[in-house]
Amino acid sequence: MSAHYTTEPPPTASATLHTSFGPIHIALFANQTPLTCKNFLQHCLDNYYAGTIFHRIVPDFIVQGGDPTGTGSGGTSIYEYPEFEYDPEARDPNEKVVLRDELHSRLRFNRRGLVGMAKSEDGTYGSQFFITLANAERELNGQCTLFGRVEGDSIYNVLKIAEAERVEGTERPVYPVKVVSCEVGELGPFAGKLKKRETIATAPAAAEEKPAAKKKKKAKGGKTLRRRRHPAGQRRTEEDITRGGAADPEASSLALPETSPLRRAQTPSQDSRSPNTTSPP
Repeated sequence: MSAHYTTEPPPTASATLHTSFGPIHIALFANQTPLTCKNFLQHCLDNYYAGTIFHRIVPDFIVQGGDPTGTGSGGTSIYEYPEFEYDPEARDPNEKVVLRDELHSRLRFNRRGLVGMAKSEDGTYGSQFFITLANAERELNGQCTLFGRVEGDSIYNVLKIAEAERVEGTERPVYPVKVVSCEVGELGPFAGKLKKRETIATAPAAAEEKPAAKKKKKAKGGKTLRRRRHPAGQRRTEEDITRGGAADPEASSLALPETSPLRRAQTPSQDSRSPNTTSPP
């Protein structure tokens, strides 16, 4: 058995993303990252990710998805909906939940196939996630929540996604791979506490309307994983969306057309996101 599996805590929940390239089976560290896993599982139950794409590919680093707008600047956490505003797993159950880092000393970005959350410039999380393609401890440990790992041969479907042709000079795939549907396996500590909601928040029609209006804003804030090997900032184009989380002020977001060769040096984060980017059900 790999040393990684002897040092990591055992996963206690699971879900599967069925993509146009095949399934991605994800085991979740629900005991160590309860708020994050609850957010992901509820989105899967709601089929929130159905129709979303992997909008960003950084070779030898990450693939990123989970944005219902497909731009890298969308997506909300379940805690922005009234029924989830308060949670007994939160540090203060009497305060409204804001999804932030849930870091654990035994969860490290030390290999491919690890699933983490993409961070907004204000240090919060929504729905966007990423999957590592290699060891990214230097770039990501302590920067983003690691909440799951890809299981079994489905890692090869992730690698196929990473091989997609990209728009020249960008991290955006020419033909993005799509999530077709979501399936929840084990709920673990959330058994009996989560249920499918009738309204799905992906709103594809709204996603069609927003990109044109938002392209000029992309230089303002962001959710993107930036590698930290090149900490110096670089000039960004209109399409080179956003600055990243508070822990990494130079992080920029998604991979629409841009010219900087240092974009591969980014750490995963998500474009600037308004709480109303995706309408609650």
